[in-house]
Amino acid sequence: MTIDQQGPTAQQGPVGSIDGGRGDGITVDFGDTPPGAEQKRLSPPWTRRRVELTVLAVVMVVLAVISIRRMEIAPGRLIDGWENMWRLFWGIDRPSGIWPPRFDELGEIVDKTVETIFMAILATFIAAVLSFPVAFFAARNTSPHPVLRMGARGLIAGARTIPDLIFAAIFVRAFTIGPAAGVL
Repeated sequence: MTIDQQGPTAQQGPVGSIDGGRGDGITVDFGDTPPGAEQKRLSPPWTRRRVELTVLAVVMVVLAVISIRRMEIAPGRLIDGWENMWRLFWGIDRPSGIWPPRFDELGEIVDKTVETIFMAILATFIAAVLSFPVAFFAARNTSPHPVLRMGARGLIAGARTIPDLIFAAIFVRAFTIGPAAGVL
């Protein structure tokens, strides 16, 4: 990109061009344009890519509006929700607010924190053990058959696509709340 500037003349001010001399970029006239001179637009030309991106943006906005209407999201409910968050935080209407912190159950808090750390370590170990053979089956140069490779890649893609909260809900339903569901 180059910027060419012509000095001011008696009839015309400086002109800035950001198109490298190709004539397809933005040209700005900083001075008075002489009568009958052609005005150049400030927006880039409508290329195929720009049209596609504009259509995509319009489609996304329309889908967002349809989704909001379909889910019956009301801005008033969202605003009212902040009041509930405030009450939860400060313990209004409940003695179990999260602020200020209570240290009367410090031993239990430390036990649960250590349990959570061990659950994370065990979950990481299990994931590593299970993912090692799946990685070999998913690789093109180590997979014995294309169908097995596609199945392994589908398993990996599915595990990455499903949010952790969905997995948590499934495992809590299967194993109840506790370390087993947390590890899985």
